[in-house]
Formats: sequence, C-alpha cells, structure tokens
Amino acid sequence: MARWRMPLLLVALAPLACGRTETFEARRPARTDGGVIPADAAIVDGGDPSPDAGPAEDAGSSACTAVEFWRLEPRALRAAFLSDAVTPRMGSTERLNVEVGLETACEEVARVEVIVMPGNATDFVTLSAFVWVREPERCEPAPRVAVTRVSIPGRQAGNGRVAIRDGHAEPGDWEGLSYLRSECPGSLCPCDSWAPGSAGVGQWCNSDCDCAAGLSCLAFAGPQGQPRWGCFAPCETGVDCAAAQGEVCGDPDGAPNLICVPPASCEPSPCPPGFRCGPGPSGGTACLDERHGRLEACDCDADCLPGLRCVLGLLDSHICMIPCATERDCPDDHTCRGVCLMHAD
Repeated sequence: MARWRMPLLLVALAPLACGRTETFEARRPARTDGGVIPADAAIVDGGDPSPDAGPAEDAGSSACTAVEFWRLEPRALRAAFLSDAVTPRMGSTERLNVEVGLETACEEVARVEVIVMPGNATDFVTLSAFVWVREPERCEPAPRVAVTRVSIPGRQAGNGRVAIRDGHAEPGDWEGLSYLRSECPGSLCPCDSWAPGSAGVGQWCNSDCDCAAGLSCLAFAGPQGQPRWGCFAPCETGVDCAAAQGEVCGDPDGAPNLICVPPASCEPSPCPPGFRCGPGPSGGTACLDERHGRLEACDCDADCLPGLRCVLGLLDSHICMIPCATERDCPDDHTCRGVCLMHAD
C-alpha cells in the first residue's frame, strides 16, 4: 500500500476526512471574507499555483529583508456555473467556473477540492476552496473575485442529476447549483471503469472511458454550434501542462478551450517558474520541469527556488514547497495537497 512521506516535524497536514482538505494549520482559521464584494469589483483569473519566487541564495544566507510566508485558509465560494456551452452528458468530464472572493492583494486562490458522492438519483458534488494568505499581512484592501476552473470526472458520474454545494459555506453564503446531464443513444455513455481507453488526443469519444490515460472526454461546440466530444487534457494554467509533458495551456481552433497542446517552441515566450526551455520529447523545444521537493527552511519566497514558495509549517517553521491546485501541477511521484508531497510505494 502506498504511504505519504511527510516531514512530521515540519509541515502540519490535517487528515483528509469528511470532505476536508489538508491545511497547514491544525484548526480552521476564522472567516475573513465577511464583507460583500462591490458590484464593480475587478474580475481576475485565479488558481495559478506557481508564483515567481526569486532565486535561492547560498546555504546559510537569506535574500529576505523581512519574514513573509504563506498559509492556506478555507474560503467560501461566491458562485459556480458550467463553463462549457454544451449540455453535460453522462460519462464525460464536466468543467465549472468557480468564483472565490479575495479581500487583499496578499491573497491568491490556491485550489478547489472536488469530492463526488453518487446517490440513488443524484450525484452530490462538494467544492471546497482554499486561498493562500501572505503573512504578516501588509496589504491594502483590494476586494475582487477570482475565477478558476474545476473538473468533475465522468468516471465518477453515476446519475443524471447533479447537486453542487460549497464545503465551506455558512448561513447566508452561496446556496449551490443543480443541473441535469443528457443521455446519449444506447449504452455508450456510462463510464464505470477506471481502466484507460485507447482514443488519443483530439479523437472522438462518448465518455471518459474511451480516452487514453491522462485525457478526458470534453464537450465543445462545432463550427455550426453542434455539440461535439473529444479526448483532451484540460488545464487551468501553464503549469498543469508543463509539469506533465512539457506542453502549454491554450485555446486551439476546433477544440475545447483551455486544453494542453504541444508547443511549436517555448523560446518566444517564457516557461512557468521552475521550468527551463530545452529539447522537447518529440522534437523542437518544450518547458522542462526542474522543480524538486526538497524541504528547505526559508524566511520568504526569495529564499526558495523558482516555482516554490515559503509556507507555514509546525512550530512556526517556514519551508520551501511546490504549491499546486491539481495533481497535474506536481512532479512525478508527488501528490497534491495544496502543496506537492512526495509519495513512495
């Protein structure tokens, strides 16, 4: 059985239970998003798990002028809605846009955990958002709504009705979302197997079960607006694709938006922090992952290698770790729990 290799004296990770995600504090912090976001608040893209940390200094020295670190905090959702123009279909991956309220410039969306619990007639989906909060906070108020995207795998879809709820909601918060999935003719859509299919990138699919490992059956609108489904790797940021196979997150014509696509070259545009441009696996150049999971003490992000950030651990310790929103953000042999944790067999 696999076990997680954790630094027991360095990072505090609460067990995953009852729909709650590990955080870096033993108790849930007090809510800080009590105010109402103004109607004219800025809308910004969120969920980028890799801030551009500065280069690490020599051992024993620090590039920081003050101690600044990040901690994970649960945050209630503002709203969630289907992001694809096509009606969801049984067995295929559904994508939702999720809105999270941020109060200061010292906050960023970290990740949104998705838990699916099939019922007798309804699939109950819990979305739990977490934000990075930089401390000590020295930021002016900057209320805004960050929009990030999450996926509901078709392999976990057992019913035609879906009910979405917020795992961190309190009275008066967002009340949730319900929608219906369509069925396709015959028995082509149900997907109850975890074995990968054979359809490659861009090939047609009826469900996630048709797609090869790492791909999902995504809906998109054809040239005349007709619904289509194809096997693609969904993404939110460039790290989602670069960490897995050196690709980029793009919006190609004739395909769903925000999917991983092979780059013609990574030289015209920079790679995500922690990656370098080098020879690609199939010719040309690609972004190559140079991040690592070594746990090193830090006073701020500038003490960490690019692609890592300085996070709060036990006993007020601060550690350089790789932030993540999904498993795809992590190097091989790691799992995502807000940060990338190495695992071993």
